[in-house]
Amino acid sequence: MLDQNLSIKQLSNTVKEDFYRIHRAGEYTDFCLCGYWWVPSSEGWSERTEKEAIAQREDLFTREISDGYLLYRDEEPVGWCQVYQRDLLPNLVNTFTFTPDVEVWCVGCFMIVPQARGMGLARRFFSMILVDLQDRGIKKVQAYPKLQSGLSANEVWTGPASLYQKAGFKMISEQADRAVFELDLPGGVLYE
Repeated sequence: MLDQNLSIKQLSNTVKEDFYRIHRAGEYTDFCLCGYWWVPSSEGWSERTEKEAIAQREDLFTREISDGYLLYRDEEPVGWCQVYQRDLLPNLVNTFTFTPDVEVWCVGCFMIVPQARGMGLARRFFSMILVDLQDRGIKKVQAYPKLQSGLSANEVWTGPASLYQKAGFKMISEQADRAVFELDLPGGVLYE
């Protein structure tokens, strides 16, 4: 039986405590807070402190940058997906040396809290996101999963390749130890 009490919200100051709660419930605590693609390069990333991560995220909140969606089940925050304009994420563009294209949005991070995994929420969450992006007029979405098998939850922070394949994304290249998947909207498989 499918859980019908799911909803999504775009990230904003009004739900920022839910954003922090989701990250603290998972493998990452306050170390990243989906700041990896926002920095110019990954140089020095492993030396980053939680204080620096929180300052970076608070700066994004101050600037009212909404770079993703939260998933709620029965009004409890259980998932996060970073979705934003690809060309505005410097480390992402630099990592893949993308040619600028303002039409492309991307999935930079995808997570479900540990206690809610294995319930089929990821596909339903992602479907809700794709519907919202389509409704907002977004035409193209990319994702960058690792393709290796046997990865830990900590290593699939960009989401599993199977999530994107089942949603209709096609692999367009493989580089920087990751695949580049792409979907033109409208399109893809929208899960019930």
